[in-house]
Amino acid sequence: AEAAAFLALLALFAQRPPLRALLGLRAQGIAGQALREDAPLAPAPVGVFASAPATRPATARPATAEVAPPTEGARLLASLTPDERQALYNTSVILGTVARTDFADAARRNELRETVRYDELVDRLAEVLPKLPPPARATVALARDAAARVADDDGDPADWARLREDVDANRLRRAVDVLSMLE
Repeated sequence: AEAAAFLALLALFAQRPPLRALLGLRAQGIAGQALREDAPLAPAPVGVFASAPATRPATARPATAEVAPPTEGARLLASLTPDERQALYNTSVILGTVARTDFADAARRNELRETVRYDELVDRLAEVLPKLPPPARATVALARDAAARVADDDGDPADWARLREDVDANRLRRAVDVLSMLE
């Protein structure tokens, strides 16, 4: 009984029209040529990404849109070296950790201080500053100041609270992280 039902279903599918016909679509190949229903599908030639209208020669190129030249700021950001981008990224990680670290966690604060000193982030950020457009320069200057405050942490709870507040209020971690990724 199951085999008979399967064979009946198979016969039904063998007789149905192709889906293109059911949807009222006409299959088209490259340059608008109609495809035969029984023709096998084959990949397009190399470099052909879409079918061209039949009224346009195959050698004609599509019109290109005008692209604005890059701004001075974009050129400056694109000129940053991988090491300078890494310094920005490291700073964003440090600032994110500062925002999440409570003053009572002396071990984490010491780890942050030693990392900023070991990576020489304050000096590296100072070298990056002249290469940045003014808005980015202001952001990195604030981040550099925050990194210097982490490196000089003297254990004052009020200073640490102000540092965390400054990092959060200026959204420094995210802003510096975005700068590290721009090309």
